[in-house]
Amino acid sequence: MEVFRWCPLRDPEPEIEYDEAVKEVSFGDGYEQVSPDGLNAKRRTFKNFTYSEDADQVLAFFMRHGKSKAFLLDIKGHKATVRFSEAPKESLTTEKLTIEMKEVFR
Repeated sequence: MEVFRWCPLRDPEPEIEYDEAVKEVSFGDGYEQVSPDGLNAKRRTFKNFTYSEDADQVLAFFMRHGKSKAFLLDIKGHKATVRFSEAPKESLTTEKLTIEMKEVFR
């Protein structure tokens, strides 16, 4: 599995969004029961990862993997198996490329 190691620019600030899938059941008396939805309910989404100098290499990496093929992410202490969740966005006025990745479990 290929490793993605390009560090994003700091402007705009890259973000990591944490989410947990849950199952909820509400009962008529106001009581509700909540539990995790599966073994890997907690996932991370890596957003606003923007590249300038390495944009062509990152785009080539996307072209090899598309939105369906997983790869390893290893950036600044964050390690995960991820896939691209959206196609890269290129700026028309500046040489910048922005990507978004979603954690997957295999």
